[in-house]
Amino acid sequence: MIRFKCEHCSKRLKVAPDKAGIEVKCPKCSGQIVIPTAEEAIALEAMEKAAGKTPPDNAFTEFAVFANPDAVPDSIPEVSATEEDSDEHMETGLIDPSKVAVSRMVIYTQGVLLGVLTLAAFLAGMLLGSAVTSRQAPVTDEPVSCIVAGRIFYPDGRNQNLPKPDEGAVVLLLPERHLPDQGQKLALEGFRPHDAPPGDDHQDAALLRSLGGEVLRVDDQGRFETILSEPGPYFFLVISRNQQRAKDQLPRKDETSRILRYFKTVGDLLGDQQYVFERHDVRGDKNLGDRVLSLRRE
Repeated sequence: MIRFKCEHCSKRLKVAPDKAGIEVKCPKCSGQIVIPTAEEAIALEAMEKAAGKTPPDNAFTEFAVFANPDAVPDSIPEVSATEEDSDEHMETGLIDPSKVAVSRMVIYTQGVLLGVLTLAAFLAGMLLGSAVTSRQAPVTDEPVSCIVAGRIFYPDGRNQNLPKPDEGAVVLLLPERHLPDQGQKLALEGFRPHDAPPGDDHQDAALLRSLGGEVLRVDDQGRFETILSEPGPYFFLVISRNQQRAKDQLPRKDETSRILRYFKTVGDLLGDQQYVFERHDVRGDKNLGDRVLSLRRE
């Protein structure tokens, strides 16, 4: 999974690697964001962690290492830069007096001890971790975001085999687990196909997004796409902009009763337009496929 932050509100998001490069809306602030690649996300996180920090100096620059401790001279004379770099200096064992002379055997011994301590700490951590996880269920640190996409069309009156994109159709993703309070049901303005799309300051659209849902408009290619902030069951409601229902076809009562959980009224929401109402269990990125909204529903 790709983990990254929204560049507008810093909301932590997580999506599948194959969605890198896609431009979508943030489920929290609705800002337009481009999903980074896994490598870009890792690099950005590393840059954040490293911000304001400088790597420590190399500790080994303060030591002069000898293969034989007996080779360390009793006194350390002054040497020039030329002497320090010459073969003669290397043979006689002259060293910079600002450095500490350490036997190579001492460094090897310290390395072995450090390795033993690291291994012991690792084994202790494994034992402690298995004991803790056996007593409690695992907890994820963040919800898994899901990309939901699809396409909406309506029949071409002249060529039934070549449907047209239903540009301007409304797509609503209504979370089954999270409902608005009885006194806070959604008003209709901005949710009907012939209304102006809801802006960032639209209170009812913001309320729907706070519940985990989303309202979208179909583009001129018939496409829609968004990021849902958490997986789970959703009602998928599409209201066509260009296709009306047959006059003798009324909305289904079981569907309107579910829609009324979210909206103050249903009749004016659907109007005479054809619609699709489905339930989907979203557990990861989901392509809802193509829908052609014809005069009559099967």
